[in-house]
Amino acid sequence: MWGQVESDLNQLRNIVDQGQSIAFSMVNADDVLRHRFQSCATLKTNLPSNETFSSTYQT
Repeated sequence: MWGQVESDLNQLRNIVDQGQSIAFSMVNADDVLRHRFQSCATLKTNLPSNETFSSTYQT
């Protein structure tokens, strides 16, 4: 019985480790995208009133 419990706990630990690894990778990807496309992010948050993203980006 304890062998099965130990196996299940090891599987759970592996799943948690994978989740933490994915979260860490996503944080790094988010940082890269924010630095690389900073002007687009700024443009998107500072749209003039009644303007769309595409029309503002074209001008």
